[in-house]
Amino acid sequence: MVEDADRCLAILQAMVAEYEGQVSGGWSLDSLDGDLVRGMMKGIVFFEMTVDRLEGKAKMSQNRTPEDVIGAASALEALGGEENLTVAAEMRRHLPGR
Repeated sequence: MVEDADRCLAILQAMVAEYEGQVSGGWSLDSLDGDLVRGMMKGIVFFEMTVDRLEGKAKMSQNRTPEDVIGAASALEALGGEENLTVAAEMRRHLPGR
């Protein structure tokens, strides 16, 4: 478990930048009050682990409505970039009736 507050904040900033900063209307922790961030961090357990093996399964929102899948794929296409476009194409390929 990571207990150093500065290290935890750095981890949280990196995760927000990676997963929130790219989407339309993305935000950063800098836009939030520092007391609010520190309060939220009390409810987060920060940890690091070594991965010895990784197994994956393709899940392209098959449990969602076709409209949801098309919306998500369109958002990825709007972001651009090779990885986003590849995922969007796979999502569309797995649509029912294709």
